[in-house]
Amino acid sequence: MEAQTMMSANMVLSDMFRHVGMKWGPNQVFGGWTLASNWFLRSGMPFTVSDGSALNPLLGLNYGNPGAFPASAIAYVPQSCPGGVNSTCLTSSQFAPPANGSPTGFGNIGRNSIYGPHFFDVDIALMKDIRIKERLTFSFGAQAYNAFNHPNFDNPFNDISNPGLFGTTIAEVAPPTSLLGAFVPGTAASPRFVEIKGVIRF
Repeated sequence: MEAQTMMSANMVLSDMFRHVGMKWGPNQVFGGWTLASNWFLRSGMPFTVSDGSALNPLLGLNYGNPGAFPASAIAYVPQSCPGGVNSTCLTSSQFAPPANGSPTGFGNIGRNSIYGPHFFDVDIALMKDIRIKERLTFSFGAQAYNAFNHPNFDNPFNDISNPGLFGTTIAEVAPPTSLLGAFVPGTAASPRFVEIKGVIRF
């Protein structure tokens, strides 16, 4: 089983200015501020370098996993690939040529033996509470999703039978939280979003 490191953390600092030592000043200005943040960090997802050109003849032989026919390494292959569109870590010269429909055996690359780019994302919210009446409070502020506007890249293209794309990063990974919700995939949900909020509690 492939090991992967994941971490998520969140914090809420209520009455922020008072708790950091600002005891002076009117409460209407410096009181009632809340700072909250979510942090997400994980290591890269594992993937297998495959040879898509070997699949068609094997489908007729009841090969049951057409998505991951392994390639054969003939040179050093790194165990991890950094993130970024300009940092290719895999090249066709590291692997035997594609089978092109005539496989002679299974490849020697290990299943899920390479790890893709790591993931990092931060959300931040700042809110101010204003007591209008004893049981009526108005809160206003803003929440930033992907506050640092940090791009997170998907695993590189892993099929050696497509030399034009092999080893390159062609997609981003959607963050776990977004203003658009979890149903929006990839790049569309990845940029920094800032939401202005107003809440009435009674």
